This record gives sequence, C-alpha cells and structure tokens, in this order.
Amino acid sequence: MAEQPYATQIAKGEDRRQRILDAALPILGRNGARATALSAIAREAGVSTAGLLHHFASKEQMVHAVLDARESSDDAHSDYGGDIEAQLRVVARRFARTPGLVGMFTVLLAENLDPDAPLHERFLRRYRDTCAILGSGIRRGQRAGRYRKDVDPRVKAREVVAVLYGIETSWLLDPSAPVTDMFAEYTRSLLGYLSLEELPRMQPLNGITVVTVEQAISAPICTRHLGDMGARVIKVENRNGGDFARGYDDYVKGTSAHFTWANRNKESVALDLKHPLGAAALRRLVARADVVVQNLAPGAAARLGLDADELRAARPELITVAISGYGKGGPFEKGRAYDLLAQSEGGSVSVTGYPGKPAKPGIPMADIGTGMYALSSVLTALFTRERTGEGATISVGMFDVVTEWMGYFLNVSRYAGFDVEPIGVSAPPVAPYGSFRTKDGQDLVLGTTNDREWQRLAARVLGRPDLASDPRYATNSDRCSHRDELDEVIGAWAATVTLEQARAAAESAQLGHARLNKPSDLLDHPQHTQRDRWREIDTPGGPVMGLLPPPEVDGWEWRTDAVPALGQHTVGVLAELGYTDAEIGQMRAESVLAEP
Repeated sequence: MAEQPYATQIAKGEDRRQRILDAALPILGRNGARATALSAIAREAGVSTAGLLHHFASKEQMVHAVLDARESSDDAHSDYGGDIEAQLRVVARRFARTPGLVGMFTVLLAENLDPDAPLHERFLRRYRDTCAILGSGIRRGQRAGRYRKDVDPRVKAREVVAVLYGIETSWLLDPSAPVTDMFAEYTRSLLGYLSLEELPRMQPLNGITVVTVEQAISAPICTRHLGDMGARVIKVENRNGGDFARGYDDYVKGTSAHFTWANRNKESVALDLKHPLGAAALRRLVARADVVVQNLAPGAAARLGLDADELRAARPELITVAISGYGKGGPFEKGRAYDLLAQSEGGSVSVTGYPGKPAKPGIPMADIGTGMYALSSVLTALFTRERTGEGATISVGMFDVVTEWMGYFLNVSRYAGFDVEPIGVSAPPVAPYGSFRTKDGQDLVLGTTNDREWQRLAARVLGRPDLASDPRYATNSDRCSHRDELDEVIGAWAATVTLEQARAAAESAQLGHARLNKPSDLLDHPQHTQRDRWREIDTPGGPVMGLLPPPEVDGWEWRTDAVPALGQHTVGVLAELGYTDAEIGQMRAESVLAEP
C-alpha cells in the first residue's frame, strides 16, 4: 500500500505513463526542457530567466525565485490561513531552504534532462531522485527532532512526490496556466503530508550542499560552521582510517577531542578515491555540490579530479575552496604546513611566551583563522552568486593568515626598527596590563587600554592618586617604558585582596577584568550555563556536550546534528546519487567503500 499513491496517480500501467510522456514531449522539447520551463516561470514572475536559472541550478530558494518579484513577505502571517499569497509566503519563509524540499523542487521544475536518454527513463529517474532527496531530508529532520518520527521517510517521500508529480504533469500539459496557481496547488497538497509543527525554524544555509575532502582542523572547522548554519556537509574520507584527526586520541567517548569539536553536522562517505569506482563516485557527488572544499597536500587535489579551474570550467556557478600552507604561487607554494609550522614561519610563535622562551599559542590559531577566512569567503561568494549567478575560486593560505594577524608586530619592525619581545600574559602595545596573584591564590587579569582608564585604575582601585598625576606615566608610551615598575605596584596591591574584592573594585571603576581560567573552569562557567549555550551532540560513542556558535541571531536556529562515524552515510549517499544495490555491492566487494 505504501506505493499506491504513486501507482494510482503517476504510473498506473505502462500505457498511461507513455501517453502522459508523449503529450509532454512536444511541450518540453528534447533539447530545451529546462529553458522552456524556466522561461514560463520567469514570464509569470516578472523576473529574468538568467536569475531563475541560477536559482534552480544551484538548489537555492525555489519559491523565493517567484515571490521575490512580488511584494515583500509579511511576517505577521503565523499560519496557513488567508489568501494564497499568504500561504506561499509562509512556505517560502518556513521551508524554502530545507534540505530535500529544495532538492525536490530542483528536480521537478528545473532538471537539465539528458537528451541522449529515452524520455521515459528520464522521467523515472526524476521520480527516483526526487524521492531520495526528500526522503533524506525527512530523515535528517527526524534525527534532529524537527520532524515526527512515527512515519517512514520513504513512504512519506513517495506520497508527496506522487501528488507533486501529478501537479507538474498537469502544468506541463497546460503551460499557459498561471504559475501561482501551480504553487498554490503545491501548497495545498503538501499540507496533507507535512504539518506546520513539523517544519524547522530558519537555518540560513538550508538547501546548500557542501562536499569536502578534508583533514585535521582548518577545512573541517570551516565546513562545521557551514553545517551549523544549515548547509548539508558531505565529508569524503579515506576508507582506511578516514580523517587522520580521528586518531589523535580517544578522549571523547572513543572519538578524538579535535574531531568531535570540528565535525558535527556532517555526513561521512568513506571511499578509496584512488580506485576508479571511488573517483567516479566523487565526481558524481561534486556534480551536485554548491561548494567544494579541500585542504589536501600540494598536488593531491588535481590528482583526485578536484582542480578548481577544471571544476569551474564545467560549472561556473560552483564555489571551490582550496586551503593550503602558503597559498598560490611563490617559492613555498608546494610546502606542507601544519599549525605549528605556519605559526613559526609566520612569526606568531616569536611574539608568544617570554623573552628568550618563545611559545606556540595553545589554541591552533593558524588552523582556526584559516578556516574562518575560508568560511567568510564562502558566505561572501554565496551572496555574490545570488547577484551574478557566478561562483568563485577561493584559495586561503595559512601563512598569509598568520602574517595578516601579525599586523602590529610587522608595523613596529618596519617603522620602529625593532622586533617586539613576548611578555607572557600581557599586551605589548599597552601598559599596565597583565596577570596578578591575589591573596586567595587566584589570578586576576587587569589593565588599561587608554589614559582615562589608567587614571581610574591608579586613583580609584590602587588608591594611588600620586601615580595618576606622575608625569612618568602620563601617556601609554610612558607607561610601556615603565611596565615593570607599574606591574610591581599592582602586584603588591593584588596580594592584599581576594579575587572577589579585586573584581569588585575594578567593576566600580569601570575597568575590564577577568579571572585567568583553566579549561576545566569553563565547563560550568555561568556566562554559558545561564545563557543555555551548551547543547547535547551525538557521537559514535554516545551524546556529548558542545557549545553553540558565538553569533546570536534572532530567528535562526543553529544546527547541532551528530558527529559521524567513519563511513556512516556512504551507502545512503551512494543510493541518493543513483547507484543501484548491485553497483554498491560491487564497490563493497572491491573494497572501494567503508561502512561502520
């Protein structure tokens, strides 16, 4: 019974199916199906065909492609009551970017049909692909707790697609029908299968697909944040062990601490990319991507068919990201670079620690910084693509990131003629600023960033108005020259008060202050706990706690899906790409793929 809606509405006998296809053929045309459909929609919506073509081809907001040409959405509508325009706006606002539904719209309305394949095969392929996309989207929603779990995603997908397939066929047979009527029928039909309560809150990158071949931290932290924003992130890993960060340790219920942090919200597909079948699967996967990210060793991307120029020559709307040690060109272009190497070559290690005792910052600054520059570039490229239809070729080098962040130190070296020495827990550009031990054995971080703050610190906190008026300390430059003297005075004062008393005094003088915390001190930090910043994240070993992303945006819901096991989604993604059970079986037999 599960397939009855499809059987009765779409394919009740080969004869009926063929009659529908024969009638649709003259309307669509063997070589102009996509352009014909898009032109009809564009005319009705009053927008450019080129703009719609980009929207459909890149799996963007399908409903918005029509609605954006009309009056802006009214957020006052909170349900599906009212006129058809109101219903459409709710559809657009609530799930136009949800995975599955966007892919379904893409397949139904804008698939670039293969002119060399028989027409009935193309239509059946559209049905199969649409069901797979929608079913996958429903399953992800169920795992995240956003959809009801008492339904079979496959059955639900087939029911919805059967109705929509019938609507689409009717429209193709009568292309003069207003496109708004078609969308209205779509809305009414869909309401019979998905209730308002099942729809997710807005995630800004829903509908964007990211394919990433990545290791360690720099690329994974970029793609994790894309996943946090709702993008579908498919992580392609080596079938033998996967991302090597998986093996750094087993501290988090059997999974490494780094991998758990940087890899939630992802699907793991484990393949032997050197095998022809694995390489072919990667090509098929990349062909469906909006964004392709890689941080492979120099030369490896080209060998795997991920050369950015070739990918974008075939698909100009694609956004590619290459993360490397030293960027494009230059004598170090082929050099490998890990966080410590990039920070050493880039100079940040030399300005960390103490004089004569340089230190690498504990946070992997080069990795994280590179990942965040890649993230901001991808978001900018997606925004630009909305305007132009063109993707982007992005390259980010870790060395360039570190040296960009060395701006203060580089300016001092170039224009003042000396290299800044590291000074521990302090800040070379300003004084006084540092860590001071209090009477109860705590570490208070206290200091100033301008002359007015120095006046308040000296007079109101230290009780030393004489220091506030001393000309030796009048300017920041003067105070930096007498840093040791001032640190001694502040240290003597701190030793007479508790941390609580010191922080209260600083607060009353409107000065910044902090406690020098250890990682364990942050686990129950009230600034997180009282703002509900921790979330439970599933991992292969069980649920763990992870922090939400730092930005707070009204109306957005951050995605916090699981950290995947190696190869957990391999078979499902291959099936979604159109691989048959026999083909997957062959890949399994030839050790091309890995499963948990």
